[in-house]
Amino acid sequence: MRDLTKILLISVVFFASCKDSDSGEWVAKYKDYELPTSELKSVIPVGVSSEDSAKLAQNYIDNWLKSKVLMESSEDILSKDQLLDIEVKVESYKNDLILNEIEEQWLAENPPKEPTDAEIEAFYKENPAIIPVRNTILEYQFISVNPDQVSEVKKWMRQGSPEAMQSLKNLANENKFTAQLGDNEWIDWKDFLKLMQLPPDTPKSRFLQRDRVFEINQQAKVIVLKISNFATEGQSAPIGYAKRALKNIILNKRKLNLLSQKKEELYQKAIYDKEIERK
Repeated sequence: MRDLTKILLISVVFFASCKDSDSGEWVAKYKDYELPTSELKSVIPVGVSSEDSAKLAQNYIDNWLKSKVLMESSEDILSKDQLLDIEVKVESYKNDLILNEIEEQWLAENPPKEPTDAEIEAFYKENPAIIPVRNTILEYQFISVNPDQVSEVKKWMRQGSPEAMQSLKNLANENKFTAQLGDNEWIDWKDFLKLMQLPPDTPKSRFLQRDRVFEINQQAKVIVLKISNFATEGQSAPIGYAKRALKNIILNKRKLNLLSQKKEELYQKAIYDKEIERK
């Protein structure tokens, strides 16, 4: 093991040198294994102090030597079958990494086209039960207003026209009211109870009513809430709720089809070139 003074000297030399090529020199050795100077240099971050670089170098060398000693003694610790099993796993993992890199490159070079709304709707009609609802969900809009504004706000909420919704948005912006007035917004039942500050034992039947407008008193404010749609456990998720997931499903199918096509093309080429033999 080199002492700290020598390691410090090595570190200083690393950062003083402008050469990146491997000179063939080593800083540590175990039997026939050598730790090249270039490898040690590559793990020391640029800009660290001489003292810190010396500590990093010391730790790296220690770990490298311990690793080599342990690997060398593996034949005494592990059986031949265990070592063979490890070799098989390493080879398999290596192949998986290579194949994964190839697939990622194929997809980067030929990204599948994202599905249109019409394609998503058609897929949903063919597979209505593909995404089941696990917890009750609500499609909702709401705005928290002053008590004297409730009547007019409820009228706008019931109308639901673009003009009425714009009036609600203007009201929320001008008064900095808490609101959710976007279309196709869904919320889980438990999150809904927290948002509306309702007790956990609130009966679902109270709010599971389509196109209904509700009032919820909250201290100095009143929440005007509209439930446009809902779905309960076990039902098929409405397309509005499932749209993003459906899009990802279609996109993943297209990716798999592309990869399958690429693999088949390579396989058929190998057959055509007589590179494959079977007994």
